[in-house]
Amino acid sequence: MTKILLKLKKIGRLLTAFFLTANLTIISTGSAQINQPGNSADLANQSTQSSQLESAGGLSGSPAPQSRETPPMLLDSSGQYVADELIVGFKKDFPEEGQKGILKAINASFTREELLLSEGVKILKVDPNNRSKAMKILESNPNIEYVELNPIVKLQGGGGGGGGGCSPNDYYYCNGDYQWAVKKIQAGSGWNLNKGSSSIAIAVIDSGVDYNHYDLSGKVIKGTDWWNYWEYPNNPMDDWGHGTYVAGIAAAATNNSSGMAGVGWNTKIVAIKVTDNKGVTNAPVVASGIRDAVINYPNNNVKVINISLATDPNTDNSELRSAIQYAQDRGVVVVASVKNSSAGNYNCFMGFPAAYSGVISVVAIDKNNNHVSGCTGKTLNNTTYQNVWVSAPGAEIFSITKNNGIGYVRGDDGLSIGVGTSLATPFVSGVASIVANGPAGCNSASSIKSAVKYGTDDLGTLGWDAKFGQGRVNLYKALIWLCY
Repeated sequence: MTKILLKLKKIGRLLTAFFLTANLTIISTGSAQINQPGNSADLANQSTQSSQLESAGGLSGSPAPQSRETPPMLLDSSGQYVADELIVGFKKDFPEEGQKGILKAINASFTREELLLSEGVKILKVDPNNRSKAMKILESNPNIEYVELNPIVKLQGGGGGGGGGCSPNDYYYCNGDYQWAVKKIQAGSGWNLNKGSSSIAIAVIDSGVDYNHYDLSGKVIKGTDWWNYWEYPNNPMDDWGHGTYVAGIAAAATNNSSGMAGVGWNTKIVAIKVTDNKGVTNAPVVASGIRDAVINYPNNNVKVINISLATDPNTDNSELRSAIQYAQDRGVVVVASVKNSSAGNYNCFMGFPAAYSGVISVVAIDKNNNHVSGCTGKTLNNTTYQNVWVSAPGAEIFSITKNNGIGYVRGDDGLSIGVGTSLATPFVSGVASIVANGPAGCNSASSIKSAVKYGTDDLGTLGWDAKFGQGRVNLYKALIWLCY
């Protein structure tokens, strides 16, 4: 499907579709506040999804589309699935009229038709009291490939909410131990070889990004808000906080004599929002954000996708798996957090999308190289998935927060220091974005992944182990692994 067709299809959907919501939880973050003016980070001459929607509203002199509020999501009694939705994969040659006939028979309808899903895949709105019955009827239909419940997806983080002679010269990098984690991964030595490029971007699939934050000035490309798709103008502003601190770790404005240093010194951020203002979403919405990053921002050269979230419950979802494969088939490196766990406990299943083949899966460690969070189990329902890949700092992490805040990411109570694999993942994405700027022949997706995986500091038992993966990510070693 071409980009042009997707845009035309999207315009048509602006006139016809409505959508239901889903669920994802993010934790509150406290922050120290710095009173500095916010700078708009909407880059000049960038074609953003918001502008595309604005143009769509103005076709043939028609009025701009009205913004609609997404209703709260309805959960089933387990609290783990959307109560009134099913994901259905129709056979690709089965006509839409036939699909509608099946829907009529079970008193269902299409919903969330704006999402970027695989060919033949639809989200159905059903009576929650008859969901099981409808699922059985659909499963018996020869024109349907599969029927699945719509699983909940949760961010795996530690919270959401609210010098001379030093290089880079960012205040919190040069003074004190605030940014110990950036130094621990040998970012300084790595920057001497390669600081990354402003022509390369990390797509942050998250709660949005505060693109007005002073320490993201000039770094953020406004992507799409897939949760509030009918919002006009469409706006990926972070109203929860999680995506902002993820973006700061990965690529805060660096060497600007202010704030903190991001790993990706010159890397851009494409902000793609997939959650509501309480941090909730589901698998098809996340899948649409992934496809959006690949399809609609080629000029921003998205080489890396950061996904600091995981399905909850542990459900291998066809559409999420398909979106990950879609990105990988087009040379995009996907980095994802494994599910959070208690410190030292790693014998739980790592979750999705981290478990999908080829995804760089990330465990969280502290400054003393202790495991602090991350499930690394790879077997679910008698199916074996991939091993965990690498570890990265995920405790006592300093980053920016929304509304021009900056400080240590806080835990659920807003007081304790946050711990989580969400914090570890953007360190790895930042490293991958710099490796992607390497010499010709060394910057393919396979080369990037190999360098990130094997250019590490070994932890635990010698070589790979189930607690730390291949070891702690290291920018300098990743760069010299292949071509330096």
